[in-house]
Amino acid sequence: DTDRDADNLEGYFQTFWQILQYLHNDDAVPWPDKIPPRTDDPMWEFTFDGTPMFVVCCTPAHVKRRSRESSTFLITFQPQWVFEKIGPDTHAGKAARRVIRKRLVKFDGAMAPADVMGNYGDPDNLEWKQYFLPDTKDPDPESPLQRCPFRHSHA
Repeated sequence: DTDRDADNLEGYFQTFWQILQYLHNDDAVPWPDKIPPRTDDPMWEFTFDGTPMFVVCCTPAHVKRRSRESSTFLITFQPQWVFEKIGPDTHAGKAARRVIRKRLVKFDGAMAPADVMGNYGDPDNLEWKQYFLPDTKDPDPESPLQRCPFRHSHA
């Protein structure tokens, strides 16, 4: 139950990943060959019904990072294909990222952009870390939020 006042960031994080794991476990469509099954691979992305997606979670527990704050538990799924013409190496993609990051700085105020915000496929970027951002600039490396609980279950 994500409507309880006692929910905190860690609780929402666990609920978020439980939902993605549930969707994955019940997905009847095989995981695409082009998407690695391990979350520690920079080319990994959550996939459902054969469609790779960028996932964003917003919660009531996000209070400092306003761009991830929501009055309810909220998950958005963006199919990877919406980013095809605005890749990080395209003029349109670079311009879009500049605008987005500038707006994030303005909207989040004192909260600096998360260090994990990167480009899909960059060797130093792990996509899953962008799905559920911490509510602090420098998260504790020992925090459960720094370990992805997702486990690929399809052979």
